[in-house]
Amino acid sequence: MNMKIFAVALVIFWLTGCAAFYGSEKQYTEGDWYGITGSHEVAKIKTDKLAFAKLETTPVKTEVKNGVIQGYEGLVANLSSYNRYNFKITGPETKSFLLSPGERAKDYLIPGNYLCTFHQGGNQVGSWSFKVGPQQSTFMNEKYHWYVYTDR
Repeated sequence: MNMKIFAVALVIFWLTGCAAFYGSEKQYTEGDWYGITGSHEVAKIKTDKLAFAKLETTPVKTEVKNGVIQGYEGLVANLSSYNRYNFKITGPETKSFLLSPGERAKDYLIPGNYLCTFHQGGNQVGSWSFKVGPQQSTFMNEKYHWYVYTDR
């Protein structure tokens, strides 16, 4: 009999990881430890809520034409002092930019994963993969949702 109880307890500990379980965020906060959600899941939910709240307060730079959002603002920059480059962007949208040394272009892309290839004189000389979404990064002292550049 004791061996059966030990085996059942061992299986329960193995499945639960010996962690307290919580059914809601309130139970987690108050330390009331029953339910079906582990403490790490509730902590992850709290972290996700904070991240979404922070994203909602961040100003989003988009362009609207004829009532349709054109995408998130970004920058394509040729930081080279001597070379002219053709930037070919592929992903949910496909775009191309031919930029002279020091030239920059702002544009809008819909969310998704992209690949930018850099071409000089018909030859590919580099590539950069990036993601377009509501998150912003600072580049050249300005905030953008995405950016690509070369300084070769």
